[in-house]
Amino acid sequence: MKLSYKGPCIISGYIKGRKFRPSNWSERVAESGGVFHHDTKVLEYAPHLSPMYHEEYGHCIHVDFDILATRQPGVYEYIVWFVESNGLEVVPLTDDPHENTEGFDQSEAA
Repeated sequence: MKLSYKGPCIISGYIKGRKFRPSNWSERVAESGGVFHHDTKVLEYAPHLSPMYHEEYGHCIHVDFDILATRQPGVYEYIVWFVESNGLEVVPLTDDPHENTEGFDQSEAA
């Protein structure tokens, strides 16, 4: 079942209590939305798709699905595929009742 993810979320680095491997998966996946500057040889992560470490979620990704879908629709599709194919947990970062508190909108599921 394909879900339509919304708003700011964390993609957790754990699957049913076990660490997702390899440990640098979040950097590898977040690179898909980054920009490599050839002059400085530096990869800059997109502000709406960046790796991070969280005490509760381990190596994870902070993502704003709304911005990602608008600015980088191909990367959005890749991230959704990656999350669903690996069974990763998506944790919403909003308490706004107008936002989907589950982190995705099932009414848009295909």
